[in-house]
Amino acid sequence: MTAVELFSGCGGLAKGLENAGFQHLAFVEFNKWACSSLRLNFPGELVHEKD
Repeated sequence: MTAVELFSGCGGLAKGLENAGFQHLAFVEFNKWACSSLRLNFPGELVHEKD
């Protein structure tokens, strides 16, 4: 299954979904520190740093 995550935060839910077999299409988050964490924890995934 695939997922697009809105208001992603640092990616805790995303990690759980990944462990359950989901693949992410994109993340949307406005906090620059959370986006940095997403980019580190999910390399190659699309992170939209927007509100």
